[in-house]
Amino acid sequence: MTTASPHADAPHCPGCGYNLFGIDSEHCPECGLAIDRAAPAESRIPWTHRRRIGRIRAFFRTVVLRPERIAEEMNRSINFTDARKFRHVSILIAWLPTLALLVLLSYFLCGGLSWDSNWLTGCILPALGFWLYLFAITGLPGLFYHSRELGMTRQHRAIALSYYASASLMALPVFPILFTGFGLLLLHGSPSPVVGKAIIGFIIMYGMASVVSLAVGLFHGVAAAVLLKSVLRCSIVRCWATGLTLAVCNIVLFLALPLGIPWAFSKILP
Repeated sequence: MTTASPHADAPHCPGCGYNLFGIDSEHCPECGLAIDRAAPAESRIPWTHRRRIGRIRAFFRTVVLRPERIAEEMNRSINFTDARKFRHVSILIAWLPTLALLVLLSYFLCGGLSWDSNWLTGCILPALGFWLYLFAITGLPGLFYHSRELGMTRQHRAIALSYYASASLMALPVFPILFTGFGLLLLHGSPSPVVGKAIIGFIIMYGMASVVSLAVGLFHGVAAAVLLKSVLRCSIVRCWATGLTLAVCNIVLFLALPLGIPWAFSKILP
């Protein structure tokens, strides 16, 4: 049985990941990179400094941060709570436009606001399922960030850093906004309200089921895999295998939660 090295939690080279335990040289013996041992120990992820630079600015600076920069945090102390909060904020920003889209769709198709079975299966349950879906896929990459070669400290850091892959969800609000605008244009220009409602319903539901599931699966799967390669210094084969696995899991979760839950309830409701 393979166990972690007793020095696995020691500092590692930010360039190649070489274990620097017991090495006093100012350069990495593996790749020759200059090691700045006097560098500040505090995190360089903007989100961790949001109280000083502002939450909005810190969030979007973190969104555009390169995976290599995030991977450097493996040699610094990481606040697990900050990483988890970043994940929750990313989920909320990605979820709210979809919630607005479902409310608008249900309003047009149900002829107003009412707390009946149509609203339950057409708006409330899909919205709840989509939130559960986003929560599940942003936690899923952490399962792949375990490594027997890492000590417990660095393994916990890797899992915390996996939450920053949720920045890829910022591409999602574009889709429901586009679907809503296109559907409203069709509804406004349709000679028959019934035809307009049918068109907007078809476009939004089919578009969300296909484009959003594929987009989330590919965007988040690839982002988590690229970050995995930078954090754990794993092979390109493991990187792409992880990305493909995450993409498939994301699509399966989408079919099971935002689509599967409302479909199941529609079969048991009167």
